[in-house]
Amino acid sequence: MSRLRLLVSLLMLLAVLSGTVACSTGGGKAKYEQGGNSGKPLEVPPGLQLPKNNESLSVPIVTGGERAGAPVVDRRLLPATPHGRLIQEGGIRYLEIDQSPEKVWREAQGFFRSLGFNIEYQDPNLGIFQTDWQENRVYNPSNWFARLLNKVSSSGLMDKYRVRLERIEGDANRTRVYITHQGLEEVAINEDYPTEVVETRWQPRPADPELEAEMMLRFLVFLGLSEEQARQAMAAARKVDRAEIRETDGAPVLLVKENFARTWRRVGLAMDRLGLIVDDRNRSKGLYFIRLGEDFIQHRLKKPGFFDRLFKGETNVADKRYLIRVDERGEVCVVRPYDENGKPLTGDIGKLLIKLLHEQLR
Repeated sequence: MSRLRLLVSLLMLLAVLSGTVACSTGGGKAKYEQGGNSGKPLEVPPGLQLPKNNESLSVPIVTGGERAGAPVVDRRLLPATPHGRLIQEGGIRYLEIDQSPEKVWREAQGFFRSLGFNIEYQDPNLGIFQTDWQENRVYNPSNWFARLLNKVSSSGLMDKYRVRLERIEGDANRTRVYITHQGLEEVAINEDYPTEVVETRWQPRPADPELEAEMMLRFLVFLGLSEEQARQAMAAARKVDRAEIRETDGAPVLLVKENFARTWRRVGLAMDRLGLIVDDRNRSKGLYFIRLGEDFIQHRLKKPGFFDRLFKGETNVADKRYLIRVDERGEVCVVRPYDENGKPLTGDIGKLLIKLLHEQLR
């Protein structure tokens, strides 16, 4: 082993030891390079109109006299502030901000730019924007040799976020904010010769609800909440298995043991986490109109032979359109994918979409 390689190995060992110490003292799960982006919020383009949501998105208030069997909602995990609060409904966390959607849009983009992210995609009509990928250096050391180490090593983690805003019906100065996470991790390949430099590739890692919660709480601090209040609200939600895969008429479906309103919201969040593009939605018919998108193609389908087997030489695959339908049946909901002509997906792409949605909804 050369002296340079030995030096790099020693630095990496020190990094691991230093990172272990750092992790034991807390500090969150996210650390991004705050480069040239300033925290100044973007101006809203002329004519911006964020969509109004409907009654299905209103959050029931839990009281002592609530009817039996109604969904239990932890209304506030944080004390009320002049700006907003973190709310948890089952397995879903989101923010209610006491500002108009137009103002929250500016503040939210300014917040992510202050962390070093660029805005990669935005659709003001749907109230959605998405950041680019940034390296998460939370496990890298922060001492005197950090800069040298960063030049020769990767943290092995990449993150991006999608933010969705909803106008609260009947209140022009209150906005609901969802923040969803997508992650990549760097894995080594061709490790037949341990003493040689190995190749690496990036592959998806599961969406991290704790990172989503951390970004929401950081956003509240950005708006004026104290750090102490934010730390007190970091309790994770208890997970309950709520979904299972079934088969109907030879096609895969997802059976979700929740009511329509909650399933509808959770399916929307799941598609955000998976990187699927929602072009439109029709709640009255339970339909999401989606495209696969470049992120989904690149990180979910780029496996040897898998992509070709799914699409058999088709072009413009990222723009292929599908429907996801949420159908309420008694006390459960059925989630099922269709092609753009409304025919159930019975092949591999249908099985893949159901599998990925199940991982998010279970």
